[in-house]
Amino acid sequence: MDIRHQFPSVHWIWGGGISFVYEVHPRIVVKVPKSGDFEREQFDKDLEIYRIFSQNPPCPSIVQIQANHTRDQQTMVVTKVEKLEPLLLRKERMNDLAQAVAFLELRDLAHGDLRPENILLDRNRLKLSDFDCTAKIGTNYEACMAPYGRILNSNEADQGESGTFCFLGSRTEQFALGSLYYLINYGFEVYGDRCLTEDPYEHGPKVVDLLQNMEFPELDGNPLIDNIIHKCWHNRFQNWPPT
Repeated sequence: MDIRHQFPSVHWIWGGGISFVYEVHPRIVVKVPKSGDFEREQFDKDLEIYRIFSQNPPCPSIVQIQANHTRDQQTMVVTKVEKLEPLLLRKERMNDLAQAVAFLELRDLAHGDLRPENILLDRNRLKLSDFDCTAKIGTNYEACMAPYGRILNSNEADQGESGTFCFLGSRTEQFALGSLYYLINYGFEVYGDRCLTEDPYEHGPKVVDLLQNMEFPELDGNPLIDNIIHKCWHNRFQNWPPT
């Protein structure tokens, strides 16, 4: 029976790939797995990661990113960014995400699904959530969607097999952070401000192709932040995370 019929005072908040989130109290939400075997297996992985977290001191950056923009409803292209958050706040949010990823890496873990849907806004701080794709570094990458994950090309034999996402690690986490930093600082996702194809449904596959070929939009914002984004996209941070 649907949980909302069993508990009328419980309010549905959001539904993801494997679970639903309900508000049971103004300060308490509950994540409930969907009924399929796969969904329950992924949910169990999520719980296991939180069990690992519970054995360590809490990380303040772990627990959506809202964009102030106007979007064309036919093409879904961002036509205007109304405003950006103050630069200091954007830097703080970038740091929040870097600290959360560093917390995981120190435990030999990679989040594996770094994207806006898995980031919570707690007042002015960003907190990472949803750990059902989190796994040990070196595990097969379960393919986070573009622009937060990318397929390897034929020039990256040292990183893994061409046409695959290969393994979780600093390369995959850095790339996702670079695209998140782009969203925070430009107000839209990578290539979200232009039509790449006549058919809007072909926009996503085109972004996949461009990123596989390491073709990125021009960075013309804050030079310091743009440099961080560029280095994240190109796996240039040998001492991880970026500082």
